[in-house]
Amino acid sequence: MKDLIKHFRRLLTKREFPITFIGNALNAAFYSFAFIIVTRNFTPAQYGTLSVALLVQEIAIAIAELGLDIGGTRFASKYLRQGEQEKCDAVHKTIFLTKLAAGLLLFFGGQLLAGPLAEYAFQDAELAPLFRVALLGIFGRLLSQFLIVYYSSKLQFTQTSIVMIGLPLTTLLSVSLLALSGNLNVLTVLLTYSFSPLVPFLIWLVLAEKGFLRARLEDHSLLLRILSFSKWVYTTNFSNSLGFRLNTFLLSNMTTQAAVGIYNYADKMASMLNILLTDPIMLVLTPKASAKINSTEMGKFIRRTHIILLTAIAPMIGGTVLTRFVINLLAPQFIDAVWVFNILFISILLEILTLPTSTILYSIHRPHVETYIEIAMLIITAAASLVLIPRYGAIGAATSMLIRRASYAVMLLWYGYFHIFKKIDQLPLQATEVQFADLPMSR
Repeated sequence: MKDLIKHFRRLLTKREFPITFIGNALNAAFYSFAFIIVTRNFTPAQYGTLSVALLVQEIAIAIAELGLDIGGTRFASKYLRQGEQEKCDAVHKTIFLTKLAAGLLLFFGGQLLAGPLAEYAFQDAELAPLFRVALLGIFGRLLSQFLIVYYSSKLQFTQTSIVMIGLPLTTLLSVSLLALSGNLNVLTVLLTYSFSPLVPFLIWLVLAEKGFLRARLEDHSLLLRILSFSKWVYTTNFSNSLGFRLNTFLLSNMTTQAAVGIYNYADKMASMLNILLTDPIMLVLTPKASAKINSTEMGKFIRRTHIILLTAIAPMIGGTVLTRFVINLLAPQFIDAVWVFNILFISILLEILTLPTSTILYSIHRPHVETYIEIAMLIITAAASLVLIPRYGAIGAATSMLIRRASYAVMLLWYGYFHIFKKIDQLPLQATEVQFADLPMSR
């Protein structure tokens, strides 16, 4: 037990952990306050309509990301460590220009497709104007992602955290002003979510040094090499994004917007746990796993981290007894979300247990394993949701997510035990440096 406590302390006292944890805590807090203000003033049906519009925005961003965040950070930080500033600047410029181009293509393409998408995919032509507004948010989100790439590739975690805090803070201030002025509605909130991410980028554009924009792009294969490096993580994240937003689409088609609102209210509440815990844990555990150079060290790492996480999250299940009280206090019109939240909350705890195994996959250069599992999970989610949602609505959607996350945990832990832990002596362990944005962040 003393060894476990020492191990846990070492994780917490790494310089990156407190900086990132504080940043994520403030990120979650500001998003939570904005979320509370919006949902207190919305009916479940209104929040369902907003959630459907944001679904289109999220999928568009998942497409446009292209794995540039992960690959760009890795390449830029590699060149920076080698003292090749010009190549580092070229990477940053390539990422910046590619994000702008991807944003423009998706924006103009989305404006043309918004009508057919609303009418044929969502069975509601009145959603088309909201989809067009939602697609405006592509630029802000992509450019704010670029700032995180820019600073994390330089290992400037303080600046990275400031950017991550600035996004929800801007949203919170905007939503608060709308509520005070009596102008809070689906359209104004959607406009806020679409344009708020631009604020940190505009501040950076005015105040920060931008020497990388003068870099010469002489290596025409650079973008292809970045995309090739990131292909597994990008495919994983895209499959993940589709899987976790599939229920909103199916609920919108098979039930009512009120059911969509109930499910997304519970999902957003439960996802705060991911923002608060998953990202800092991945940040600390992956570099630590990457430093293990023999099977004995890796075996101890696997055992200790799983025991620590199991010990830490088990008491959290008891917190579900407070769900009804909390929802009734914050937004009583969403009281039907109690059991939806409890199911989703427990499913997230199951997923957190798999984080040590996920970190090892990236440390032993087997990211494709998680990609295959995510594709399987997408199929499982679709099958479970198609069966459960027509009969049970939002609770059916939450149950399908429990099935997904439980299946994910079983498959990943099974692979971890039989193909990593049992064969630890045969693994090609080699100490490698893993950067912040090499990591697949919260789902």
